[in-house]
Amino acid sequence: MSGLDVVKESIAYLKFWMGALVVSDISLVGWLLNDIESSPDLRIFAAILAVIIVITFQHLFCIDVLTYFPQLDLQKLAQT
Repeated sequence: MSGLDVVKESIAYLKFWMGALVVSDISLVGWLLNDIESSPDLRIFAAILAVIIVITFQHLFCIDVLTYFPQLDLQKLAQT
């Protein structure tokens, strides 16, 4: 597998997990907005905590991607 293919696969893999985090976040927020009145306080607290954790992972994920890919010598990988 060439270096360019490795980079493409890495980007595709990261995009998949970023999408999974976004879908999780949207689902949790949607559930919170729908069932906030009928759910017990502990469940609402757990959902808010889960939203905070997912948003934190998204933020850390983006920082990791932004610091990892500029360090790669993409031109060198594309030629191999």
